Amino acid sequence: MKTERLRLIDDYLRQTFQGKIRKISIDIGATCPNRDGSKGVGGCIFCSEQGSGSRNTWSQPDMVAQIEKGFNSFQKHYPDEKFIAYFQAFTPTYVPPARLQQAIELIACDERLSGFVISSRSDTLNSKVIDILQKKRGISLLWLELGLQSISQVSLDWMNRKESVEDFEKAMDLCRSHAIPVVAHIILGAPGEGSDHLRRTAHYLNQSGVWGLKIHQLHAIKGTRLFRLYQSGQWHPYLLHQFLDDIILFLENLRPEIVIHRLVADERKKTGIFHNGEELVKEVVYRELIREIEARDSFQGKAII
Repeated sequence: MKTERLRLIDDYLRQTFQGKIRKISIDIGATCPNRDGSKGVGGCIFCSEQGSGSRNTWSQPDMVAQIEKGFNSFQKHYPDEKFIAYFQAFTPTYVPPARLQQAIELIACDERLSGFVISSRSDTLNSKVIDILQKKRGISLLWLELGLQSISQVSLDWMNRKESVEDFEKAMDLCRSHAIPVVAHIILGAPGEGSDHLRRTAHYLNQSGVWGLKIHQLHAIKGTRLFRLYQSGQWHPYLLHQFLDDIILFLENLRPEIVIHRLVADERKKTGIFHNGEELVKEVVYRELIREIEARDSFQGKAII
């Protein structure tokens, strides 16, 4: 998707690395403090048993094999593009420091990989983890993704996050002090979060120091507690016009310097966004979003410039 109205990650990477970067997903074998009883059990209301975004599972614990599998899958179709490792499933920083260091050393030694990204919870970051990451700043590409999800503690409790905005702010302080770029994850569509909340969330992110942002619409994946709420009629997913209104309002209040890494989340291309009773695939939502942005003469930061 291309548009000059938003600052998108693909455009940033093309400018920086003269090409597209593709992620090879690696499962480090982590669990989550919201699953093992340290903070809670069962995980977040929207999280499946496989963990967020997991494509590999810990049934293949050999990370070298996971990397090779990723290369074999991508290089058939994208032989000239660059690759980074992506630690995403569950909470990759919630492992013994030695395992995390071993995984990052593995990435650093593989000349085919241009760097790595870690997606994690703010409450599992500490000085040991940051030191491990800091030692690999020489890797050409590195950023950390942190799940803020909402600036409302009411919403975080409803999602069963077992985490707070203060946890995110402490993690941001650590990352800023070591010049580690942060991509925040934010969820749109929690009950009771209206237009004022969207504006306040954008303004909060503008002041937070985040480098990038991943936007997720609340999406009920089969097998999750959110899906059961959906089936029982206790929670209703986005209709397309509602999602477009919300995300455009949010983007218009977001600083244009913040790099957008994702606009629409999907599970096997399905988005949990509906139109005329039909669940839409990601490509359709993207197309309608860009069409609506152009029709409204909208752009990132329009409301604050």
